[in-house]
Amino acid sequence: MQFGSIHGISLSILGIVLLGILTAYYMMPTKVISGPTAVSRTAHHTVSPLFGIVGLISLLVGAAIVLTASRRDEPDRKNAVK
Repeated sequence: MQFGSIHGISLSILGIVLLGILTAYYMMPTKVISGPTAVSRTAHHTVSPLFGIVGLISLLVGAAIVLTASRRDEPDRKNAVK
C-alpha cells in the first residue's frame, strides 16, 4: 500500500468514528432526577456539531486522497508497458 492510501484510509476511518460518536451521543438519553419522589425523565441534549463537522470533513478528504493516490501511481500512457 502506498503512503497516500494509508493516510486516506486512516482519515476515512477517523471520520466514521467521529460521526459514530456524534450519533451515539445524540441518541443516548440523559436522565434527570427531580423532586422528592425521584421520578426520572429524559432531558434534551445540547449537542455540539463539532464532531460531525470534523468527521464529515475528514471522511471526504480521506476518500479524495484514496481516489487520487491510485491515479498518481499509474504510469503515463506513453510510458506504459504493453
